[in-house]
Amino acid sequence: MLRSLSDGAKSTPMRIFLVALAVGFALWGIDDVFRAVGSNDKAVQVGKVNVTALEAAQEFDRTRRRYLPSSSSSEAVAAGLLNSVMTGLVQQSLFIAEAERMDLTVTRRMEKQTIANEPAFRDDAGRFSTIRFNDALARTGLNEESYLEFMGRLLMRRQIMDAINGGLDYPEATAMAIASWRLEKRIINHASIKVDQDAVPTPDDAAVRAWYSENSTTFDSPDLRFVTYVLAEPDAFLDQVEISDDDVAAAYDARVDLYQTPESRTISQMIFPDADTAAEAISRLNAGEDFAAVAMDMLGLTGDDTLLGDLSRDDLTDDLANAAFGLAAEGIAGPVQTPLGHHVLSIVGIIPANVIPLEDARKGLTDDLRREGATDLVYERINDIEDALASGQTIEEAARNTGARLVTINGMDRNGLDRDGNAIEGIATDTDFREIVWTAPIGEAGMVEEIDTDSFIIARVDREEMATPRELAEVESRVIDAMKREQAITNAREIAAEIAGASDPVSTASKNGISFSEDISMRRDGVGLDHQAARLIANEAFNLESGNTGYIETGEEAIVVTTKAITDADADAVKNEGNLFRQRLAGEMTQSTEIAMLQNLEKRFDINVNPAVVQQLLFGAGN
Repeated sequence: MLRSLSDGAKSTPMRIFLVALAVGFALWGIDDVFRAVGSNDKAVQVGKVNVTALEAAQEFDRTRRRYLPSSSSSEAVAAGLLNSVMTGLVQQSLFIAEAERMDLTVTRRMEKQTIANEPAFRDDAGRFSTIRFNDALARTGLNEESYLEFMGRLLMRRQIMDAINGGLDYPEATAMAIASWRLEKRIINHASIKVDQDAVPTPDDAAVRAWYSENSTTFDSPDLRFVTYVLAEPDAFLDQVEISDDDVAAAYDARVDLYQTPESRTISQMIFPDADTAAEAISRLNAGEDFAAVAMDMLGLTGDDTLLGDLSRDDLTDDLANAAFGLAAEGIAGPVQTPLGHHVLSIVGIIPANVIPLEDARKGLTDDLRREGATDLVYERINDIEDALASGQTIEEAARNTGARLVTINGMDRNGLDRDGNAIEGIATDTDFREIVWTAPIGEAGMVEEIDTDSFIIARVDREEMATPRELAEVESRVIDAMKREQAITNAREIAAEIAGASDPVSTASKNGISFSEDISMRRDGVGLDHQAARLIANEAFNLESGNTGYIETGEEAIVVTTKAITDADADAVKNEGNLFRQRLAGEMTQSTEIAMLQNLEKRFDINVNPAVVQQLLFGAGN
């Protein structure tokens, strides 16, 4: 609340790339909103590799919109985002510079082969799926050319790291030994003895008094602070905002794109490696053959494989969009050549553009505008409150004069509980707020603190009440509950100990009305046992010799555990687990090596970083 790649890179580089795409770590496909004088100035120079101010500004803005959407550019810079982006660009440029020094090259063929080999882009039959590939592009806003360019840089970086990490490996014998230990199993039975507080008789008065005399401090009233605070939040000012019809109409005009759905078309696609084959497909389609039948005959693709779905112009590259949307009616379009091949398109449905009229959007717009106005009032009112307090007004007077909400907390301990140990709802659940309350001087209105978004609080500690002993009469019901629970835990423990220590645990359990589970095979991590205390049970079972019985306590039950047999791990499972373990460690070693590589490259190449040209592009001269 309070905010005070070598053989096509196989699969690993691609996964790295997909993750990068997911977070938008690309410099391409971003609107050129920063075109200005000086955009070609060098923001980063590493050896002969340059990143222009425009490229850096685009990356900064994309990153800001992704991670700090509610902040302005200046706020993001102040938060250190520009420095972070520049560091990333330097690291990227270091690898490119080193690749150029080593005369490493990445061909377009290598890029395409990497795409074709990536499992994420293959269908259930193991064939390259244009649908899955295009879905990835659609999610990221990249076009094919930008994708290939990014892939080239990724492969180049991978070539360097493969050369360095080629000899790194984790010992197979060690990995297999660890996997064997982890996957070893136990065959167990278990029985549960519930902590049944209701089954414990109510203690007599003498017992209660005696127990309380020994445990009275447990029931002392805690240190409490009594707090008054002003909360300025949009909800409190909604009824103070008037929205006219003209306001709504103007907002609709300004946001009209939000109320328009562009025309879309249902499109299927085939991609051929050469123009002649594509032309053959079009000839067969124009002769009346079914698109799906041609796709199956020529490419081995089903209808699902070729279906792209309902797409708008913005979902396609320009060439494909022009072909698909250039048809006045349903039909066949193409061929269209792209870096991926020759595309033949089938348009089987046209969904017209739709516009939501003003009247249908009026209520939502009115609500949005009212909240925006209320948010503006929050900032006005909190400034008014600060001014009022500075002029000598009390918190109560400032709240009354500004329309802000005044809230009191009649006793809160350091954990946000009341004097009876119940949680106080609202702001008291926030740890930062509690810290402020318990460190603030008594009687003074504190600093303005922001909570959530567009909401602010000013708190005053009115008084403090120190912990005090309580008479038994005040807490007698709580004392009795504590005594009964204590006895219930003891009862469960004694029964569990009796069963575990018996020569015949099953028979002893039965005499107590308790039955053991059927045989269960479980791993050291608790896998195999459906129980909330599976890990605790596993710990006990793996500490017992075969044929022995023990017990554990959870606070809610005592659980008797018998280890019946020890089972070695399955050989195939050990092999798989061991290989996964080696891969994970190899990844960690690769990461460490990459860090060391970057440190070395920083010494090898001259690095010049000029964030000022980026800031000038972002904010203009004089900033």
